[in-house]
Amino acid sequence: EYLWEPGVNLDDITISDPTLTVANDTGEPIEVEYTVWVSNGICEVLDTVDVIVYPLPVIEMEDIVVCDNDWVGLDTQVDGQHTWQPEWVFDDPTAADQQIQVADDQTIFVEVENSWGCGSSDTFEILVLASPQARFIANPVEGCAPLTVTIENLSNNLEGVDYFWELSNGVTSSEEAPVF
Repeated sequence: EYLWEPGVNLDDITISDPTLTVANDTGEPIEVEYTVWVSNGICEVLDTVDVIVYPLPVIEMEDIVVCDNDWVGLDTQVDGQHTWQPEWVFDDPTAADQQIQVADDQTIFVEVENSWGCGSSDTFEILVLASPQARFIANPVEGCAPLTVTIENLSNNLEGVDYFWELSNGVTSSEEAPVF
């Protein structure tokens, strides 16, 4: 007969080889001493086992949306040895803090191993949006008062681009090609 104590985290306290499952989200090692009493009905012995459970690094990277060729700062906020992939995106794929310039969508994988040799990983997306263009001409650009100036939009933007004009005299417009 077997009896394990404490019975916490054991799948069965009455067998010789129970499975122990211990989570550790404390950030520090957890040490638990387990004692087993073994009896054949006449004789009884006991033994102890110390179990140390090291924490996993917790990595929670979120998807990022940027404009093309923007610089992006990446930081897991976790201490440990970092590995970033794909390697070609990073100057030093082992540095904890990263600054990368992105022109295309990227799927980024990062793994961190802490000082106890425990590792975790995360995968996230960097989605790249095309930067809007700003190419305009005004006609005429000079003349006698009252002068009406028409703005011609030469930009080639997709739908959903907002425009905002502000003249030095405080006049504003949100039209794509206003007349002032």
